[in-house]
Amino acid sequence: MAQTVNLDFLEPASAVELSRKTLAQFELESDESLAAYMPSQEVDDIEYAIDLLDATDQVVVANWRAFGGATTSEVWGKGGSARGEFMPLARNYVVDEKQRLRQRADAKNAISREASDFIVRGTQAVAKEINVQRGKALAYGRLELQGSGNLREIVDFGRKPEFTAVAALLFTDPTADPIEIISTYVDMYEIENGFRPTEMLMSSKVKRTIYSHPKVVLTATANPDKVRATNAEVDYLFDQFDLPPIKTISASQYRKDNLETATVEQHYLLPQDSIIFTAGSGDAADPLSSPYGRTFWGPTVSGELPEFGLTSGGLDVPGIVAAVYDNGWPFNREVIIDALAMPVVFKPNYTLTLKVV
Repeated sequence: MAQTVNLDFLEPASAVELSRKTLAQFELESDESLAAYMPSQEVDDIEYAIDLLDATDQVVVANWRAFGGATTSEVWGKGGSARGEFMPLARNYVVDEKQRLRQRADAKNAISREASDFIVRGTQAVAKEINVQRGKALAYGRLELQGSGNLREIVDFGRKPEFTAVAALLFTDPTADPIEIISTYVDMYEIENGFRPTEMLMSSKVKRTIYSHPKVVLTATANPDKVRATNAEVDYLFDQFDLPPIKTISASQYRKDNLETATVEQHYLLPQDSIIFTAGSGDAADPLSSPYGRTFWGPTVSGELPEFGLTSGGLDVPGIVAAVYDNGWPFNREVIIDALAMPVVFKPNYTLTLKVV
């Protein structure tokens, strides 16, 4: 029997609505969400195109001319463009014959509840992977995709190599000068982008290292006997040197399949040993608000099936979808959460990562 959408246990439109609500809750409410840096946008497309800007794309000042002299044109737009595809991202769960027998006393309601739970869990899995790639984009200006079908792909958005740097002296070295080092990279950022970064993302570990560094403590407090500066003292010091404010990132971790070793590994969402200089975030609910990039969600093949009834149900076809599928005899139902998505960076040099510990 061919796989068909089950209409008895959970209406497809209801499943899709639950999935999209779960995704929105993660992006708008989760402490680990990076959606404000690359907000989600549903688009009726399966690929993206971005302009690769270079120095010639900055406005060139106009030329004076003599009366009767010729006007001059501005030469710009030599950065070229890049195109890429959205990639499929999915999770599935099986309700098999044994589970069906266990639920036979109240089969329909039980399977509906279980399917709903699976949709929430699967949507969170998709949302977290998108969030992982947003973290990769912020920290390194690229994505690292792994998946079935031997998918091993790096999507590089062309950030300058020197914008992924290591401090000449790490801040764990008491002879280092954190203020001078940070100032150097802030200046580098400003030379490239025409403005100074608006924030510095760093872990509590990096923050503690700065706040207890002897040169920072002495400069901030003028007290040679003090071992640690306060938030107010460092904030004032950074302001005096025209440095961006500190924004502490969480120590959020995620669990991810290593497809090479068939093990599950745990990683930090953002590097805990670095400072990430950024142009700031936007509004996770407004796809046009971030200066850095966006996360596109395209139309899935499954979402275009007539059984889903998305258009008639008032839901757009592009975006994450979910449903219960019948897989045939004797009894096998599969809950599938399906998406076609891609975080895309438009201004890769709007972030700079400096390893400092």
